[in-house]
Amino acid sequence: MLRVHHGIDSSVLYNDPLGALENRLKGSHLSLDGIDEFITLLDEARETRNDLIHALPTKHGLHRRTNRDPSIVRNFYTTESLREARQVFDKAMRKGNEVLYSDGGAALKKWYSAPEI
Repeated sequence: MLRVHHGIDSSVLYNDPLGALENRLKGSHLSLDGIDEFITLLDEARETRNDLIHALPTKHGLHRRTNRDPSIVRNFYTTESLREARQVFDKAMRKGNEVLYSDGGAALKKWYSAPEI
C-alpha cells in the first residue's frame, strides 16, 4: 500500500520491521476504503506474530510474557490456539488485499506500468 498508493520507493521499506511499516502506514493518511480497519487488524496480527516468535517452548506448548507488562501472558498450548492465531493473520491479509484493490486495481496497474528509474 505504501508503494502503490503512497509512492514510497520499495528500497526505503526493505529494512523496516513490521511495526515501523505500520507506523508509516498510519502516518501516510491514505484515504482508501477500509484502511482504518486494516491498520487495526495489522496491529493485532503484529502482536500475535510477536507473541508466537518470542514464545518459549514449555512442557505444555509455547508461553510468552513481555518485559513491557509481565501480567500479560500468551499461551499457545493447543492446535486450536495456533489456528486462532492463523485466523488473525488471514483476516488481516484479506482486508489488506481489499484495501490494496479498493480502487479496482487502478493504482496497482499504474504502479506496475511505471518506468523503472
